[in-house]
Amino acid sequence: LGLQLTLTYTSNTTNIRKINSYHPALGGQITSGNQVWMAELSAEYAVSTAITLRAFITTNINHPYISSSYDNSTTKGGITARISF
Repeated sequence: LGLQLTLTYTSNTTNIRKINSYHPALGGQITSGNQVWMAELSAEYAVSTAITLRAFITTNINHPYISSSYDNSTTKGGITARISF
């Protein structure tokens, strides 16, 4: 039995600033960007030397920084059977 877990976090923003009044502490106004959390879990089991079963689930959570966009998430999963001849 083999288990694998992958966790990922990504954050990106686009800022707009006035060129004549830039101050590093202010950072400007965020015009787009989001936080993305992603988790992948899979398990693989060798039933015999010829048959391998794999189950997996993946989820992705997206949280935008601006209020005109909505939070969204996707989840997918499945089972795979591999037969070797």
